[in-house]
Amino acid sequence: MFNRTMSSLRGALGLGAILLLSISLISPAEAAPTTSSPTASSPRANVKVLPGLQPCVDQAVKQKLRQWVCNAEGLTINKDAAGRQVNTFVKKKSTDYTTAVTQPRTGIVTQADDYDSWCEFGTICNRKITNYIAETKGNAAYGDQRGAIGSYDAILRTSLNGRQAQWKATVIWDNGPRLTFSSTQVQCTEHTFIPLICGNHKLNNVSPTTTSPGFRVDYPLIYGNRLNNSNNYHGSFQTSFTPAGYPTYKAANLAAMTFNCSGTAICKFP
Repeated sequence: MFNRTMSSLRGALGLGAILLLSISLISPAEAAPTTSSPTASSPRANVKVLPGLQPCVDQAVKQKLRQWVCNAEGLTINKDAAGRQVNTFVKKKSTDYTTAVTQPRTGIVTQADDYDSWCEFGTICNRKITNYIAETKGNAAYGDQRGAIGSYDAILRTSLNGRQAQWKATVIWDNGPRLTFSSTQVQCTEHTFIPLICGNHKLNNVSPTTTSPGFRVDYPLIYGNRLNNSNNYHGSFQTSFTPAGYPTYKAANLAAMTFNCSGTAICKFP
């Protein structure tokens, strides 16, 4: 029937009209398929956010921030809702998500294999192992205006040797795209009325790339400067990271436990 109709119309309408009529008779099912992409407000599936970080993530999404990092201390804004590079930090309110906690550790004092299971609630945790060894762990999530993209953990182990601190840093990829960490250092801070920097110890000889869930990378041991003053001190883990397919993020500092170097005595944790 369709062929007879087309034959009768060929003379009267001409080829151009026949083409128009043919296009109009194509059913929607026969049309070329279209692809759809997630809307700007749609969340990403399979991105785990730890409970302690969820309020911070919600705040970032509510403000439609283009690039942000959350940890237990607050929200690091790399780019605001307009896409401007601002690099500001908003400290969490006391009534917000879970505060930092101290967790004891028993048993051997060497670096244990519990780094990926200890302190997994979206917090910053400290644990004193001996008077001369302590560990600090922080969870972090990062994302954009659509929500969280992924998360990772950072651990900083402080070992005291006389009047010198030694640090061992570890990063663990939890979920999201592959991560490459860069511009990493441990900064030593002396607690004075105006805090003094007692050393910036760069880790530019490695830029670890995490490639599978739970994958852990240990940085080389850092030897700090001799600490001559009678004061309190601490080290901070500082880093940037680049998720595959996304721009580089700047994370908030992870401050390790404070230790004391009193008088001329050896340094200790309180």
